[in-house]
Order: sequence, then structure tokens, then C-alpha cells
Amino acid sequence: MTWLKDDFTRYSEPHLLYLSSKSDPSPRRGIFMKGGCDLASVFVAAPLIQETLKGTVAIVAQGIGIADSRPDILLQSRRELPEEAIQEVVGPSWDQPTEEESDKEVELGMSRLTVPLEYFRPVLFEKVFTLPRHEHLGEFPKDVVVLSLGPSVVRTAYRHKTHGYLIDPGGFWLNNRIDKVLHDAQRNRWFKQNFECLGRLKVEEFAQSFAEVVRLVKRDTGAHVLVFNTLIVDPGNPAHNYQFSDTSQALQRRQFDLALRDLSRELDFYILDVDNILKKSDLKKQLEFAYFPPEHMKPIAEEAYRILRELEVV
Repeated sequence: MTWLKDDFTRYSEPHLLYLSSKSDPSPRRGIFMKGGCDLASVFVAAPLIQETLKGTVAIVAQGIGIADSRPDILLQSRRELPEEAIQEVVGPSWDQPTEEESDKEVELGMSRLTVPLEYFRPVLFEKVFTLPRHEHLGEFPKDVVVLSLGPSVVRTAYRHKTHGYLIDPGGFWLNNRIDKVLHDAQRNRWFKQNFECLGRLKVEEFAQSFAEVVRLVKRDTGAHVLVFNTLIVDPGNPAHNYQFSDTSQALQRRQFDLALRDLSRELDFYILDVDNILKKSDLKKQLEFAYFPPEHMKPIAEEAYRILRELEVV
């Protein structure tokens, strides 16, 4: 969808935003985001950005979201995996397969997971990016790379038993093991035969792998790094006795948040403190820790705008 307002050209879609002054489109700035649905709050800052913007800015949330944003999976994207190793899980997109593809899957006796090829490519670590379906606008530098703590806290990874690569098929597997929700017996059997569950990251594993991601992003792109932390409290959790729980989700998120702050001191990156912002709001409508109602996205967007202004990107 496109609007012309005053001196600006604007393209706005669910995963991208482009704002450009028609009279003076320079300098060109780019903000590249990779992580969970929490990062969508940045797009809510569009009216604020337009008020003070000089030149052009492009913002994109790249990839398939939270499912390809665990730090160990991001680091894996730098490996050159042979095509024959990943062909059984790679599909053209997350859309429904074509009739020809479906017939091929039946012939093979299993359904591919249709993970996009970009899942295994180092898109995060490239110096420039383009806007999907708007490639005519050209390339944009990565002035700021925005990441999210959420994938490190909640996502489960699976390792291929033969080729050793990691995968998180995403979507409805958020809170379940994939072999518990693959109801098709043939597909379930194929997955169990080929993959083993690694579980969620431990705090120590997160600290090591996320630190490497930040170092490589800063080295390879020259970008500032901004990281969204998570809401630590769990508004929708009715538990009041933890006798049979090793650790509560809220406590686990606090441990990850503390580790993130330690890494920020060490590696000089910025943290957008979602936890602090939301605790200043009325949490009655906040049913869980990652999905924000519209009224909570606005204060997060305002803080994102403040940080981007400080970095002189908008």
C-alpha cells in the first residue's frame, strides 16, 4: 500500500516500512530486524519518524520471525551446508505447496517442512538489504540491526541426525515438541527417524552464542545493535505452587535478561527494556509475555524512536 503525504513517499506493509523525502532523499538509512513478533512495535513509530526524518529510511523485519532467530541457528546460517543435506526440508516458501510439489511429497513418502532457503543463508550478516517486493528502491545499509531475546528463551531446536544441521520449523510448535503435534503418522515417523530434540537454550549457551552473533553483526555490517528484552512477569500464568517445577518461566526470563545486560556491558550494544516499559503500563490486558496489545505497542515504539534518534538514524 502506498501513500503520498506532504513531501514524503511511503510504503507500508506488515513487515516493512519505507519513508523518503521527495525533495531530498539523502541520506539513505536502513534498519534491519530479525526476531519475534515483539519487534513489530517499531513500525508503530512511523508517525514519529516521519515528523523528524531527513532523507530516506527503510525498516524491514526479515525472515520467518521467531523460528529462525535463535542465536545458534543464526550462526549456523554462516555455514555452507551442501544442498543435498537440506533438500528434504527446504521448500520455496511458507505458503501452501503447489500441486506438483504435493505430488512429489507423496511420491517421497513424507511431507517437506518447506523451510525457505534463506533460513540457511547468512542474511543477517550481510552489509546491505533490499525490501521484499520493492527491490526497485535499491539497497539499504544496515545502520541498525534489531534483535530479540525472545527466541533464545522460548524456542526449541532439532538437529538432523545425519547432517547435523539445526532446525526450528516454527509456528504452532512454540510450546510443544514437534513430534507431539505432527499428527500425520508417516510424517511423524520421518521426523523422528531424522531429527533429535535439543530442547531450549540454557543461559550459558545463550550467552556464548548470542555474544558471537553480536560480534559478527558489528564486524561484518558496521551496524549498531539494538536488542528487545522480554517481559519477565507472566500475566497469564495462574500457578501459585512450584513444587514440581524446576524453574518458573518468569525466573528463567529474568536469568536471560541479566545475561543480556552483562553482554551489553561487554559488547557495547543497546537494550530496549520492554520489561520496564510494560510494567509502567496497565498489564490487565497483557495475557502473556510476548504478544502486545496495541496500547502497549505505542510506549515501546516511543522508546525505539528515542534510541534511533540518539543513534542519528531517524
